[in-house]
Amino acid sequence: MSKAIIAATPGKGELVDYVAAKVDGLTKDAVKSVVDALLDGFVDFLSNQGVLRIQNFGTFQMRKIEARKGRNPKTGETIDIPATKKVAFKMSGAWKADLNKAAKSRAAKKASAKA
Repeated sequence: MSKAIIAATPGKGELVDYVAAKVDGLTKDAVKSVVDALLDGFVDFLSNQGVLRIQNFGTFQMRKIEARKGRNPKTGETIDIPATKKVAFKMSGAWKADLNKAAKSRAAKKASAKA
């Protein structure tokens, strides 16, 4: 992935700016506090329950990755990779449909602008 793409990827700061612009009466500091609390909630729910389901958005689920053997690509040496956990996300059908609809709309606008 190129650095230009990575640099253009929005992060938490851009999310805070977006929400602060969308919601009247909330300062960026207040929105940042809400976003931080939301992210802390994700960690707590996933750590304690192993799953977090948000209707019309998707499901986050902890998955266990078993220990396995790997190979150091530099030396070729066999190494033990310890067991770990990862978070998997599966988007809801409703959100997927909304995203696809928005993408088609953007593509149609681009095509009409070129014509």
